[in-house]
Amino acid sequence: MVSRKGYTQKKRRGRYRQTKKILLLAVEGKNKTESNYFQSIASLYVDVRNVDVRIVRGNETDPVGMTKRMLYEYEGNLQDSDYAACLVDSDFDVQKDAQLREADQLIEQARNKNHQNVHLIQSSPCFEIWYICHFAYTTRSYAKTADVLEELEKYIPGYKKGQERLFMQRLSGNLKKAIKNAERLEQHCAENRKRPHRVEFMPSTEVYKIFKDFVPTESK
Repeated sequence: MVSRKGYTQKKRRGRYRQTKKILLLAVEGKNKTESNYFQSIASLYVDVRNVDVRIVRGNETDPVGMTKRMLYEYEGNLQDSDYAACLVDSDFDVQKDAQLREADQLIEQARNKNHQNVHLIQSSPCFEIWYICHFAYTTRSYAKTADVLEELEKYIPGYKKGQERLFMQRLSGNLKKAIKNAERLEQHCAENRKRPHRVEFMPSTEVYKIFKDFVPTESK
């Protein structure tokens, strides 16, 4: 068994607790949106006996720094059955394209070392596109993040970043719809010759891949 530095197994009644699969996530700085969501999904989608959500330590805010930190914590801590994802928002500054390309290169290098379950997961322009996908398919053009939040308020009135636990039940039962809508957005962007992992690839979100590839998708 691979040693998991910093992840100590606990004994229960003289026997080791069954090891969970780990979902290791890197999020931007002290951003609570993504971490709150994934740490709350057990109440909706995930058999908590199977998946342990871990948030990468550190306050990095750029895709390169976040990816480096994620890969550092991945090394020696995760097994082949686990999954690591760096969750980045493309925002609107095209200067971020260079950072996204470098982060992609770091991911590719890790995969060449036989670390297959490491991923760069982009939302364009921000993570809240994933929430909107739970309710509707829209290819609306956004000029700023505030426009996305305005759109989301149509479906979750009073939404505020960092308070995801207060409205998680509103997402209940809509996961399959969200996955389908996210896939359609990805196809729409590709058909319009937009390049993935670039600021121009919007609106879109790759969060659906975590559910399709790793996390059980049956709602409770």
